[in-house]
Amino acid sequence: MTTDGPSPRTLDARPPESFEVEGGFVVRRYRVSDAAALRDAVTESLDHLRPWMPWIAHEPQSVEQREDLIRAWISEWDAGTGFAMGIFAGDDCIGSTGYHLRSPEGSIEIGYWLSSQHEGKGIMTRVVTALTDNALFLPGVTCVEIVTDEANQRSAMVAKRCGFELAEKFTREREAPGDKGIGLRWRKMRL
Repeated sequence: MTTDGPSPRTLDARPPESFEVEGGFVVRRYRVSDAAALRDAVTESLDHLRPWMPWIAHEPQSVEQREDLIRAWISEWDAGTGFAMGIFAGDDCIGSTGYHLRSPEGSIEIGYWLSSQHEGKGIMTRVVTALTDNALFLPGVTCVEIVTDEANQRSAMVAKRCGFELAEKFTREREAPGDKGIGLRWRKMRL
């Protein structure tokens, strides 16, 4: 088998598999049994997510497709190449987040989305704050990054509220319909 591009980065240390944030929300590693709850969260927020999430072009997906996706995420977690997590209110998935290793060595990137009915309540700010704190305790991680498109002001406000500073503004390919093609790289350093 041949691959294009560099080998994926790996992280030797692992973030916590589960943690709680204020309000009774649990952020945890996905399980295959979460497939239906994840499908429901995405399906009810399709119009809300469509402008900002490139993967929305492949929606809607069946429970079986979600199970396959979660299995891939489990493999990435086990290999240390990616860390997808769900945000749960009881048994209901209300969003998704995780750590990506797309940034240079020593840094880790946080990605996130929240269902439309849960926005505007400070949930994502609490989740990203906890994710950032957890990441900065990992050996070898000296900074956390969030990359947003300039048009996605809600996502940028989360970064600002969590104490991230704008480190770079750059031109990039438009990945989703609402994108301007101007990326903003937000950064928070270990103190």
